[in-house]
Amino acid sequence: MAPLYLNMRYTFNGNKLVPFISGDGGVLLTFEDLGSSGLFINPAFGMTKKLSGKINLHLSTGLLVQEAPSGMRNTFINIRGGVDFRGKR
Repeated sequence: MAPLYLNMRYTFNGNKLVPFISGDGGVLLTFEDLGSSGLFINPAFGMTKKLSGKINLHLSTGLLVQEAPSGMRNTFINIRGGVDFRGKR
């Protein structure tokens, strides 16, 4: 399976600690049988911590819901973390 999805994020105002909400949604493609592909959504909220002018730390939590065409549904609470490095501007 491979996900084909759209990610949207809204960032609120903040200095060193910036809250955000985000959402992923899309299709889980099954290459053997495209008719049996499923859907998923993943709304989340989190915080971005500015560590320096070029480095940010992201932490978020959300609820992943995925459903297969057969009607089987799985739901997971997820926690994500990441770091981004910005180059020259």
